[in-house]
Amino acid sequence: MKHLEKFFAVAVVALIAITSAQAQTLMSQGTGSSGVWQAFGVATFNDVAGGAGSAHIFTTKGTCPDGNNCAQVHDGRSSQIPNQAGTLYIIWNSDASEVWTYVQVDTIIGNRSFFGGAELQLDNCLKTSVGGCPGQQLIPSGPIGGQTDATTVPDAVWNVVNNQKFTALFSELRPEDALAEQKRVVSVLNTNLTGLGYGTGATTLVGTPILSAFDSATAVPVAFAFTGKDPFTHVAIPAWSSVEVGAFPMVWVENRSNTNGLGAKSGGNYVYTDLSDKKNTKIASQSYRIENLFNGNCTSSQINPTIPAPFSAVPVNLVLREPLSGTMTTAEFTEFRNAGNTTKSQEGGVGQPTTGTSANPLNKACTSGGGTKQRGIGTGEVLKGNGKGVGGVLNVADSLAYAFWSFGNFASFAGNAAKYGYLTLDGVDPLQATYTNGTVPSCTAPCGVAPNTSFPHLRDGTYRSYTIVRAISFGTTLDPNLQNLVTNAQNDVDTIEPDFVSFVATPNGDTGLGHYRSHFTASGVAPNNVTDKGGDVGGVIFPNPPDNLAIHLNKKQ
Repeated sequence: MKHLEKFFAVAVVALIAITSAQAQTLMSQGTGSSGVWQAFGVATFNDVAGGAGSAHIFTTKGTCPDGNNCAQVHDGRSSQIPNQAGTLYIIWNSDASEVWTYVQVDTIIGNRSFFGGAELQLDNCLKTSVGGCPGQQLIPSGPIGGQTDATTVPDAVWNVVNNQKFTALFSELRPEDALAEQKRVVSVLNTNLTGLGYGTGATTLVGTPILSAFDSATAVPVAFAFTGKDPFTHVAIPAWSSVEVGAFPMVWVENRSNTNGLGAKSGGNYVYTDLSDKKNTKIASQSYRIENLFNGNCTSSQINPTIPAPFSAVPVNLVLREPLSGTMTTAEFTEFRNAGNTTKSQEGGVGQPTTGTSANPLNKACTSGGGTKQRGIGTGEVLKGNGKGVGGVLNVADSLAYAFWSFGNFASFAGNAAKYGYLTLDGVDPLQATYTNGTVPSCTAPCGVAPNTSFPHLRDGTYRSYTIVRAISFGTTLDPNLQNLVTNAQNDVDTIEPDFVSFVATPNGDTGLGHYRSHFTASGVAPNNVTDKGGDVGGVIFPNPPDNLAIHLNKKQ
């Protein structure tokens, strides 16, 4: 009997040891920007979780066979807040003792989810014990050493992730800018478009859903606070810290399939290759053409006012992002609503967004020029439509849209200048030193570049439409786990898939961005260029090092 008791005692100790060794720790649970989603997934998998042959990855989006969202953000502050579907990766190391997640949603939704204490919820069918929802390989295997998605998520990993709050935010906007735009979206619609009408005022708690023209996707404006007390719970918002990750250019892309329209050529060169937001000091009618185009005069003469024979102006079909996205907000305040055009907006002509009208889902004729405006929810929709051949630049002749650059975002257009092309902005190329037909470049990762050579016109400060993505965590200093991910993503970007310019110098000799945007008072926060406080979307571009002289503060381009 004593031998049997001793055997059971040893067995129990061994079981406890195994269980302890395999206890799961949620290292980072992130939400926010689509721009850095893949870059952080690659860095997490390769550099932190152990890499191919050791680490595991599972990616998913959309609805599962049971009709539920495979992954969603649940904001429990009010029963009136709908769940928000997102695109998710889960990464875990060899013994599943460490787990990282990141669910991609609109930037402003990411901000309110993080600061509002929302949780990540997963469908049961992702679990190994249930099954039926295999990984979707949303991060290509190339950048992660040929690794393919797991078929299911181990129950223990699923349990440590599900219903847990977000610990990290990846934002294309400073929180000050995100909150300001949230309040603009729900403010009463007015003629100068300081309010867009998706609520009854700036204090609206849950606004009118913003609908897609192509499918059932929605984005809902919901109130939040990043300082003081939460507008729903009245609980104090904890202290938080942020760090700049890197700069992403905004890129405009057109459908050139109509050779008499946006695909027209003259002398072997495409006719429509440049967008302009400058004042023309000699010809007033040619000033601020991109603003006029998106504000409602949807004609190709706003892209190129000098149209060579035998061509004539054609209607342009614009695909707009929802105003809760960092992409839309950045485009809005760098191109459409800058210091020279404080009343213009890409939302011009949309009207009161009453659900069920042509304004929401947005699908209506422009005020002039013969073109149309349609709304897509998310980068994927504005570029590629609903995935079934409907909508987006991919499927609509003479269409035009914009998105933050990544090789993944623009892969469907790569190498096919006869059908699709990107445009310069006031003659400045967003991607390369020299513009060649607007051919969208491709990448089969790894597709590294030499240090300091990517995005030359971001680095020299001449391409003005871009954003700086921040990583944010609670606490007076950045969470070390998050800082580790940031550092690895910055160190990897030149060598694996150059989707952005690191904000800081990296060990391979890349000196980093070398510029910053002027900060200004936003959401009641005074600006500070040095400590990165206040708004900066659409701020004037200055070279490093940042300073707080009056000529460098409160300047909008």
